[in-house]
Amino acid sequence: MLLKPAKYILYILTFSSFLLRAQHSKETEDELFRLYNLAFDQLVVDPDTALSYANQYLEFSKAINDSSEIATALDLIGTVYYYQNHLEKALEYHYQAKHIFERHKDYSGLSTTLLSIGNVYNDQGYYLRAIDNYLKSMEYDKLIDYPEGEATTAVNIAIIFLAQENMELAEKYVNQSIAVARKYGLKGILANAYNLKAELLLYYGKLDKAEKMAQDALKIATEHSDQFEMASAYCNLGLVASKNGDYSTAIKECKKAVQLMEDYSDPYSISLYQSYLARVYIEGGQYEDGLRVALSAYEIAKRENSRYLIRQSSIILSKAYEDAGQPQKALELFREYKLYNDTLIKLNIQEKLLQQQNEIKQHENEILQSRNRLQTDIISRNKLVLIIVTILLLVSIAFIFTLMINIRKRKEYNRLLLEKTDLIQKKQSEIDHQSNLLIQKNLELENLNQTKDKLFSILTHDLKQPFNQILGILELLDYNQISDEDRKELLEGLKESVSHTRSSVENLLIWSKNQFTGMSVRPRNIEIRPIIEALQKQLHSTLENKDLRLDTNLPDKLKVYADPDHTEIILRNLLVNAIKFSPSGKAIELSASKLNGDVHLQVKDHGIGMSRKKIDSMLDFNENVSTPGTLNEKGTGLGIMIVHEFLEANNGELRIESEEGKGSSFFIILPSGR
Repeated sequence: MLLKPAKYILYILTFSSFLLRAQHSKETEDELFRLYNLAFDQLVVDPDTALSYANQYLEFSKAINDSSEIATALDLIGTVYYYQNHLEKALEYHYQAKHIFERHKDYSGLSTTLLSIGNVYNDQGYYLRAIDNYLKSMEYDKLIDYPEGEATTAVNIAIIFLAQENMELAEKYVNQSIAVARKYGLKGILANAYNLKAELLLYYGKLDKAEKMAQDALKIATEHSDQFEMASAYCNLGLVASKNGDYSTAIKECKKAVQLMEDYSDPYSISLYQSYLARVYIEGGQYEDGLRVALSAYEIAKRENSRYLIRQSSIILSKAYEDAGQPQKALELFREYKLYNDTLIKLNIQEKLLQQQNEIKQHENEILQSRNRLQTDIISRNKLVLIIVTILLLVSIAFIFTLMINIRKRKEYNRLLLEKTDLIQKKQSEIDHQSNLLIQKNLELENLNQTKDKLFSILTHDLKQPFNQILGILELLDYNQISDEDRKELLEGLKESVSHTRSSVENLLIWSKNQFTGMSVRPRNIEIRPIIEALQKQLHSTLENKDLRLDTNLPDKLKVYADPDHTEIILRNLLVNAIKFSPSGKAIELSASKLNGDVHLQVKDHGIGMSRKKIDSMLDFNENVSTPGTLNEKGTGLGIMIVHEFLEANNGELRIESEEGKGSSFFIILPSGR
């Protein structure tokens, strides 16, 4: 009866854990809060709308690149699917969220997600899995001092044991939940625990105590306008009245529970409480009303496709048909009840616990027996040694001397053996060390050989073309018949070709040095703006020749913690790359911002762009990829490789976004300076 209220508390916990992680600007927090609220408010009223808002929340979290919020959004989507009874999808999204929370060691998120996963397994009937996740969730609740989670999880575990009719363990966990809820003043959870306690008291036949507990739950739920717990309390009061034979009061109270859930438009709870109302009608002799309500509960359960509800409603509807004189239908419904009852996996958890305890005791007994046997063996051995020594002493002192000599010889032999063994081990260690050095040298030689092959490939193919172009221009300049205008144009072309060739040679020299001598990194706090201004001056003529404009948007005093030479080379290569692929008359945009302790720099062009396949090929540094620019500029394909290697050496990151025909954006992320 308390399965649905337990879900409602889960959503409150999810929402609370979301509030604990807000670490953004006020505008961002407001938008996250708005989307979460919209999804949360529609969970019961309109789950489809709730799913739409949850997906918007996920997209917004991706846009701000916050993996914690992404995990929260995934968990929220799983919650919506859980409420829609799409349990497999709910598990899929909850597990995605769990993996992210584990990666970030977000114990608050893990507590909530494990509770969600436990509820899904609970609904599926996998009770052992559910309890495993509940207990893990409870451990995180204790770790982060989160009593709301601990109290709620204890209630959910108690619900499983109640469903298994294991009243002893159910009572243990519901008492734990009540103790925590009372200690920390958790009224909403206390109402839920009181209702569950009332069910236990009903089972034991303690009707007065059950009625008092249900009234306490109703009082708390009414104060907090908690319709779920109010409905549960009314139903418990109705069942108490039914046990006392007051069917009029029982029907009245159960009707209140159904009406509350109809007002809340919760089909799951409507079917659940209609089943209890139908049972009270039948017990009170009102068979027609019982049949009508039982049929309604069964039809809703079928629509919701809930095995638990179908099992509950089918057995009551079977009884109603039997009392109505329709044995065939009663038999059909009983068979359906039996089918669904068998599909719900019922595990005797207490039996497993007792089995585990017996195994532990058995293991302890085996250890104790082993100790006793060992002690007996020691005593026997000592007695035997004493007898032997006594006999030896009595037989002959000479024999003792002989024995002592033999012992000395044995010790000497063992000493020599140990020395030889140590010598062999040292030799073996030396051989292993030399072998490892040889393997390492072979790997280094193989890497150098690959570097040599790549260097020769670049020298043969990529640098040959620019020099051929320069030679052709020089030959044309040597021709006396060309006009001054053509000569000027050829000189401009020569200048441009030399500039690109120089850039290619510089990249080649940088790359070759790093490959053969290793990379030297000397990071320090450096300001970005002076580097950009120096690069603007260096590239001024190149920008002017292609009629390009470099627009910068840099915060004042923005610093990174990196090697200054590496930073200058990274930015120069990205700007040269943007110039190469930008058509004349366009702008190149360079912007920077600080986010989550890192500096994000973006170089954006409006050039030819790239396909996803081309980006992947560019980032596969085992290939030598060189693409001509918009004016057929040549390159070696080393620029992006150098950018990637220098960023990696400075704890940075490179990301590329591009669309063919619309340009490309290169993002570099470096640690922020102080």
